[in-house]
Amino acid sequence: MDPSDRKNLLKILLATNLLLLAMYLVTNVIFQSPSWRVKHLFDLDQEYNIPTWFSTMQLFLVFLISFACARGAESKALRRGYRLLAAVFLFFSLDETAEIHESVGRTLGLLLRRHGLIDLRGIWILVYLLAALLLVLLFRKEIVVFLEIPEGRNLFVAGAAVFVLGGMASEAIGIYMPQLPKMKQMEIFFEEGLEMLGETLMLFGLSMRLKPFRRSGVPELIPPAG
Repeated sequence: MDPSDRKNLLKILLATNLLLLAMYLVTNVIFQSPSWRVKHLFDLDQEYNIPTWFSTMQLFLVFLISFACARGAESKALRRGYRLLAAVFLFFSLDETAEIHESVGRTLGLLLRRHGLIDLRGIWILVYLLAALLLVLLFRKEIVVFLEIPEGRNLFVAGAAVFVLGGMASEAIGIYMPQLPKMKQMEIFFEEGLEMLGETLMLFGLSMRLKPFRRSGVPELIPPAG
């Protein structure tokens, strides 16, 4: 991907982020939409609408770029690292559409209450953190090799941090904060806004590792440092 194409992609994605956040404020917070369908169309807290499609698309593009990087990686460890990344973001893309973490949270919460255990809301966060820790332990070599490549690394890591901050930290705060309508709406605004921004940064950072395509159709990749 040419530098000019990447810059245009970043501008389009950031503009879409801002537009979706603005439409949420207009249709769900500031004004009462004349139609619940219009309200739902831009509701950041609902599924099967434009914000969900946009997040799913961004996550799926990260999967595709990771898969392309894996095809051209020189070392086995780096190929495994990109394949791990592709698998993780394919799952995130599916989760965004199919509400997997919500289903996990509801099911585990129901089982805990049924057996007289603690009523732990947001238990999916703990499950995902444990899964992430397990992946880091199992693929620490591959992760180190992936991070040795300087191109796009800082943007990707920053995007991952923003994505986690939005997806887990903001939701954890929202679960236990007073459920006043305006406070809940602002929590949703920041949570989903951070998630979409994190996805955009990760997508842009990873795209920096792709050079213009060769005639063979396989993109050249930036080699690891050293």
